[in-house]
Amino acid sequence: MFAGIVPAELSRYVMFVIATPTVLYLGYPIFKSAFAGLRTGSLNMDFMYALGIGVSYIASVLGTFNIFLSGEFIFYETSVMLASFLMLGRFLEGGAKRRTNDAVKKLISLKPKTALLKTDAGDADEYTTVPADSLKSGDIVMIKPGSIVPADAVVVSGEMYADQSPVTGEPMPVKKAVGDGVIGGTINTGGAAVVRVTKAGSESLLSQIIRLVEETQRQKPHVQRIADTAVSYFIPAVLLIATVSACVWYFLLNATPLFAATVFISVVVVACPCALGLATPTAVAVGIGRGAELGILIKNGEVIEDADKIRCIAFDKTGTLTVGKPKVTKVIPFNGDDESSVLALAAGIEAMSEHPIAAAVSDEAGRVGVKVPQITDFRSHAGRGASGTVDGRGYAVGNAAFVRSFGVAVPDNVIAELKEHESDGSTTVILARTDLTDKGAAGAADDANAASAAGAGGCVIAGIVISDVIKPDAKETIAAVKADGYAAALITGDGEGAAKAVASVLGIEEKNVSFGVLPTEKASAVDKYQKNYGKVLFAGDGINDAPAMAKADIALAVSNGTEIALDSADVVLMNDRVCDIRGFLLLSKKIMGRIRLNLFWAFFYNICLIPVAAGILYPFFGIVFRPEFSGAAMILSSITVISLSLNLRKFNPGNCAKKEIR
Repeated sequence: MFAGIVPAELSRYVMFVIATPTVLYLGYPIFKSAFAGLRTGSLNMDFMYALGIGVSYIASVLGTFNIFLSGEFIFYETSVMLASFLMLGRFLEGGAKRRTNDAVKKLISLKPKTALLKTDAGDADEYTTVPADSLKSGDIVMIKPGSIVPADAVVVSGEMYADQSPVTGEPMPVKKAVGDGVIGGTINTGGAAVVRVTKAGSESLLSQIIRLVEETQRQKPHVQRIADTAVSYFIPAVLLIATVSACVWYFLLNATPLFAATVFISVVVVACPCALGLATPTAVAVGIGRGAELGILIKNGEVIEDADKIRCIAFDKTGTLTVGKPKVTKVIPFNGDDESSVLALAAGIEAMSEHPIAAAVSDEAGRVGVKVPQITDFRSHAGRGASGTVDGRGYAVGNAAFVRSFGVAVPDNVIAELKEHESDGSTTVILARTDLTDKGAAGAADDANAASAAGAGGCVIAGIVISDVIKPDAKETIAAVKADGYAAALITGDGEGAAKAVASVLGIEEKNVSFGVLPTEKASAVDKYQKNYGKVLFAGDGINDAPAMAKADIALAVSNGTEIALDSADVVLMNDRVCDIRGFLLLSKKIMGRIRLNLFWAFFYNICLIPVAAGILYPFFGIVFRPEFSGAAMILSSITVISLSLNLRKFNPGNCAKKEIR
């Protein structure tokens, strides 16, 4: 190294002075970890590093001072370069690993530092700026345009549009009105609202997500434990190969002691299994982080491996494949009126009712924008319908028996047409004019005299069809998963007609439909599909599907992002899109494929370079693979594995409901 600058004898001492502090400083954490492993009886990867650095340095010191070895055994540059390569590699690995937590960092950045808290200042609405961490349940907070919601809350006044994409992946802002829940960390893109805090601090949904992702990234799936076991056998095997190679060169091939030592150190260094150790955890960490960005929360690292073995996807119906909220799907006038006037009249009668069907009629009237008339003498008839008076005329909305109780004849053609719609699981109600006076309407349901008073004046005006609407992406998603090779099944508590009608629309085979199933019986239904197909993923709303989720091989909860069953499911979808179920499966396959590629690369690298380090090329080409070259190659293999894992950050399922888009 210093030839021509200082005498050869002196150069050894110069190198000793330079190398010693460098090796001690850079090598200290490596040697510390190696000795810690020895104390616990395990040979870790740092043991291999320490052995390579230690052997090259100690041999150099002995050669410098002519103790047992001659001056030709000078490997100072090897020990320094190897320690430097290792620390450089760890620095790069650390940076790469830090980038795998970008999803968590982004989520943490969503936590605002301050909030506008309403103060007790008499009747005046005064707000003061307080630390967001100090909020507690029940606090009243103002959310101004452009500000971040500081905690999970419910809107108590005003309206706003919440950009939920950073938390749930929902691309479009969602309108939030009085009574709607808002998620902490979402951004108010328009309007202003006053909200009441429901969950703050560590109890908020955002904090739960951050904690969930961090814990899952630290978990080791089964495939990583296999790699760890392989490493525990691999290290002794490498030491044996290094020793045998050095002995063969020295004793059988008459190589110099220097050459034999070079071979030993090179094999030890090049075979260091750091790439094996990084292959799985980096892929899992990056993949889970990417899933969180897409609104797919994976609670357990082993789920990724289990997803690769799923053969059947069993869907809950209500809230999973359907919206879970009744909606008017058709208005059928029977006496020549237009749909808008019929809908307005029905909404007026139902306006004061709290029944879900009444809410569906009112929602549809609001959506269409019809003017709802004022009603007097409203009366709700439990389980049958509602009645009231509009402009001096009596009206009733309910089932056929309820309408007949007013003395109104329901023609056979009306019954036949409504039954056609009921055959697909829809609910139908009849809007009828009873022509009763205000006094008669008040007691119409139970008064036979009032019923006869209606006489021929009453008539059926229209029929209204209400359905739990199938989600827009459900049919495409089921077609796509079937094309992927999965069986699709439906498990629901609905009756046979409704269940089979939905299954028919979605393309689920009749043999895979379980209907009239109570929550306690859903586990048995899952067991049936496990026996028929193998491992089953069950997708439900995470509330009343706990028995099925517990029985399934993977439990997946489809959520709207406000009330989330984190304890019930292995995977939680922050959006209620059905296509995200397939998105999870595609992501899991991508992660497992990257793990397999990483492991292949790590093993292939060792298979190729160990013989080279052992000197197989020397007899043919005179090439000696020096230890410093081994160190560089080892670091390069680790960086390659990390780079392959980081590519998972680019994963995008696109329109995952379509087979052709990956």
